[in-house]
Amino acid sequence: SNIIHAAHLHNVNKLLFLGSSCIYPKLARQPMAESELLQGTLEPTNEPYAIAKIAGIKLCESYNRQYGRDYRSVMPTNLYGPHDNFHPDNSHVIPALLRRFHEAAQSHAPEVVVWGSGTPMREFLHVDDMAAASIHVMELAR
Repeated sequence: SNIIHAAHLHNVNKLLFLGSSCIYPKLARQPMAESELLQGTLEPTNEPYAIAKIAGIKLCESYNRQYGRDYRSVMPTNLYGPHDNFHPDNSHVIPALLRRFHEAAQSHAPEVVVWGSGTPMREFLHVDDMAAASIHVMELAR
């Protein structure tokens, strides 16, 4: 909210707010649709972060209505790319899998153990594609 309000105070008319796919309910239908927002319980482990992102989206909407700003929000899916987090304890899905595959290849392991049931659906987007999409969104007419 500080950045959004500061943008308003400094007469920034156009702003792109990056939300997160974690703003959707834990049990949202797959693939997710925008209409699922605020339609169910959030994932408990992400709830504070998700609430902050939802607040940012709603704040942008409010500044648009109240002050005529052009503050846009996008919800990137799971991003991956250069400088990602490969830490074994808290990395994201793609770097975690890459690390496990690499370690298995290095140790000549007969298999790679992957956590979970394999049933969750996920969408992934390369950071360069997200950057291009962000520019495109900002260039769209109001």
